[in-house]
Order: sequence, then C-alpha cells, then structure tokens
Amino acid sequence: MVSTFRTLMADAVTSKLRGDNPVASRTSGRRGRYKPKPKGTRVIATPRQVLLIARNGLALHGLNEYALVIATAYTGLRIGEVAAIHRDQLELDDTGSGARLHALHQSQYVDGKFTEMDAKYDSGRGLVIPPFLAELLREVMEQRPDSEWVFTAPKGGRLLRGGDWYTDTWHVMVRGRAPRGVVRGAKARPGIRPVLGVDGLLPHGLRHSHKVWLDEDGHPKVATEERMGHALQGVEGVYSHTTLAMELKIAETLQERWEQSLKPVIDRREFGPVPPDISQASS
Repeated sequence: MVSTFRTLMADAVTSKLRGDNPVASRTSGRRGRYKPKPKGTRVIATPRQVLLIARNGLALHGLNEYALVIATAYTGLRIGEVAAIHRDQLELDDTGSGARLHALHQSQYVDGKFTEMDAKYDSGRGLVIPPFLAELLREVMEQRPDSEWVFTAPKGGRLLRGGDWYTDTWHVMVRGRAPRGVVRGAKARPGIRPVLGVDGLLPHGLRHSHKVWLDEDGHPKVATEERMGHALQGVEGVYSHTTLAMELKIAETLQERWEQSLKPVIDRREFGPVPPDISQASS
C-alpha cells in the first residue's frame, strides 16, 4: 500500500498537482528511467578453442584431462555431473538410436565432504553423443579398466574438482604457464601457451558454450532445453516433445563441429606467448 501511494504521489508531483512527495524514497526519481546494471559477460568458447584447451590438458595430465574438457563441452553437463559418470552409464555402441551417456548423479562437497548425489534439480537425463566422443570415452576407460568411474584422479581414484584443481590445472589450461627450470631440487617443467580469446573462461562456461552451439545450429528449443536438463514452461512445455530424429540431428551437428575444429588454422594466432621463466631470470 505504501509503495502504491508513493507511486501515486510521484505522479502527482510530475503532473504539478503537488510540490513534493510525502513518501519519497531514494529511487523514486528514477522510476521509468532505471536501467539495471549489466551482468558480467560470460565467456563462450568455440569448438576450436575447446580443442586447444583440451590439448593443454593433455600436455599437463594426459588423456583423462583432455577427454574431460571435450566431454564437458560436447554434452553440456555440469562439471560435477561429468565427474560422477559411472562406467555403466555409457552406451557407446550405436544400435540405431545413437551412442548414449546417462547423467544421473553429480559430485560436490557437502559439509566439507565430497558426496555423490542426484543430479541438480532432478535433471538426470540420457544424452545422445556424437561418434567421436563415444570413441574417446572408450579409450579413456581402457586406460583404467578397473575404475568404477569414467574420469578418475591421476592415480585412478575418485575425481575431485576442488580449488586446487582450478588453480593448478584449469587456469593453466586456459591462461598458460611459464616454464620452470630445476630450482631447489624441483623438476623442470615445460611452459603452457595460453589460449587466446577465452581469458576468464570457467568450466561452467563450457556448458554455456554447448547451449550456444545448439542454438546456432537451429535445433528445436524443446530438444536443446531437455539436453541441458531444463524443463520448458507453459503450453510449449506441455505440447512440445523431443524425438529421436531431433537427438540424432544434434549428434550429427556436434560431430560436424568437432571435425571442423580439427582443421589447421593458418590465418590467425590461436595461442599467446608462453610466460617467461621467472625462476631462471631470478637465478
């Protein structure tokens, strides 16, 4: 009631029926002209940039890290959902309805303990995946045939994605890392070149990138939202349905994007310079 009365009085002042607003507030003078502050622009990666980040992961920690980046970008799963994929949730042999990945859980910290729980917002779902990704996941599992999970820690245990991983691995894959010579007995390490155009990209940005790719390829909204684990609201949510043909088309366009990303690029820079070896300079 007070808010409505304040609005009426503000209009009366504007119409010169009153000289002041008895319930004026700090924001009353900007009504109708207020523009919310723009939110930070989320960094979106192209398939080529995703490939370059993944190749940095390959140089850092091998095939597991490489495949983790690729799988996240080409499924649109949350990083916690990717970390919680079990071997028995994959159907990699295409019997006519496409290879499949069933995302049923997510891994996250609860009260300081790493826990596996149901997917966020009850969004457990089965996703069709392109042929190249099915073969890549098969190769990853062959490396550790005794593991319960698809993606593992470097020594084969459960994959944990905490602050150390962001600092020591993810940011290095995106921003690069200076080489280091032998210092105080520590082993030398090679430099990692930063990927241009994606500074500030976070793992969740790969999920956003996936949605942008689907939109650019013109897939039906019901199929893209279902793939992202979202529910359509209103009449469209009641009467729109995803068909097998829609899913197979998504897998087809993702395969095309992958194959395009593999082509050499010769007309632009893709990597920034490797940061200088500070340890050598100081010595």
